[in-house]
Amino acid sequence: MTNKNIEKEEKLAKMREDILHIRSRALQYYPHIGRLLYSVNIAASDKIKKALYSNTGTIYFNPDYFNKGDINFKFYLLMHEVLHGYLDDITRGNRLIPQVDPQTRKKLHELWNIVADVYNDYLLTVDNKYKDYEIRQYDIITFEKLAKYLNSKGINITVKQLRSMTKEELFNRILRELQRVGGTGGGIGGITGDIDDFISSFRKDPQGDINPTTIPDDLEGDIIVEGPPILQDNKDPETVRRVFADTVKSLPGTETSAIVRALKEYYEGKIPWSMLLINLMKEAGFGRVLTDWKRPSRRFPSLPGYKMLKPPNAWILIDTSGSISDDELKKFIGEVYKLMKDVGNKVTVVEWDTQVKGVWELTSPSDVKRIKFAYEGGGTEIAEALRYVNPKFEYDEIIVIFTDGDILDIDDNEVRFMLSRLASMSSLAVWATTDKEIDVTSWINLRIY
Repeated sequence: MTNKNIEKEEKLAKMREDILHIRSRALQYYPHIGRLLYSVNIAASDKIKKALYSNTGTIYFNPDYFNKGDINFKFYLLMHEVLHGYLDDITRGNRLIPQVDPQTRKKLHELWNIVADVYNDYLLTVDNKYKDYEIRQYDIITFEKLAKYLNSKGINITVKQLRSMTKEELFNRILRELQRVGGTGGGIGGITGDIDDFISSFRKDPQGDINPTTIPDDLEGDIIVEGPPILQDNKDPETVRRVFADTVKSLPGTETSAIVRALKEYYEGKIPWSMLLINLMKEAGFGRVLTDWKRPSRRFPSLPGYKMLKPPNAWILIDTSGSISDDELKKFIGEVYKLMKDVGNKVTVVEWDTQVKGVWELTSPSDVKRIKFAYEGGGTEIAEALRYVNPKFEYDEIIVIFTDGDILDIDDNEVRFMLSRLASMSSLAVWATTDKEIDVTSWINLRIY
């Protein structure tokens, strides 16, 4: 055996020893994370710079990078990467990011990588029971850092608001704000300088650990620690997901672990979509403060006074075409009532199928009783509804479209243009669908169930 081979074996032996030790310790301090670590393959590869997760159920580490850290840093690395796998971050990013030119797509995946890192490290920070170290010492990207950067660009958003969003919602919000700051409107291909600045502010190394555009085509490595036998014979993403889902089902209750709650919500579909919508609307419309030096603070005369701005108006477009059932209509109306009650925005409800069938201006929850749908069971074309709303829509207003997603003219160029314009002007643009998701840049998809 050559000296080079001996050196390699020593590196791999050191990795294996530390990983086995960390897995055992994780079971003691993070029982749920400990179980997760036993259901993935862990490999060493010189083809990557640091670490990455692949959809084959394998976590890869560069052996030199892994071995140079202390045991606590290695503990953090393993937990961080396993969350990327279990929270399905590669697949979710692929679903979210459209097929644009390769350079733009690479940047969008890196933006998604940063968003996923923020959330996963936050979960680890909240769940931290291992008191010998503090996760934040590893210069992680926090919600606080994210809010500070966005605020520096004139984007008024708080840490609390950031934490209330899902990963997908935060990705879309940041993308929309970067487009707005850069003056590029709603077109995804228009963002260059703004997203470059965002990425460079949070990434010293352009290689993301879940960015499929930077994973080497010839990636291979030495398996250091094996996961379950099924992942040695079949490593396709669907098999991996089934293994992960089975592991999540076996995890203990959600009362004390933010990580377990996040995993069960993702795999068991327990995210309350209506609460997400309410939180999104609150985030878009509440907490907006205007400072005023002409009227100093009464309590602190040396500081400016302030006033809370009114929540933005909301447009709710409700599909009443023939494909919408009575139960779906009742659900739509129920959600309008909840939004009026919990958020308090002024709401304009527009009924549509192929035409605009009715319009109601609502200022209180009790006004919802005034809505009387025509419900003639026609086809589903949204163009006329968008032509009605577009000239009346003002900057920073909110738009939510309730539908089953079966819209005949959704790919029409005029429809796409109007949807893009509304998204670029709005503080929030949401599709709330009972069936098909609708892929329109800068719109958030929420599935109603």
